[in-house]
Amino acid sequence: MPAESNEVLSKLLDIQLIELTAEITHLKEEAAAWENVAVAIYVLKEKNLAIFCQ
Repeated sequence: MPAESNEVLSKLLDIQLIELTAEITHLKEEAAAWENVAVAIYVLKEKNLAIFCQ
């Protein structure tokens, strides 16, 4: 991930406010080495189901 794209994510990770999950979505073999992998990055958050069950 380019540095200019991850400044906020980096800060949130540093203070352990979020946890990220990532996966490779596709590869472009014809692209330059630094551009040939596409990824999806997810921020997962637990929901408090108790408020929905009342």
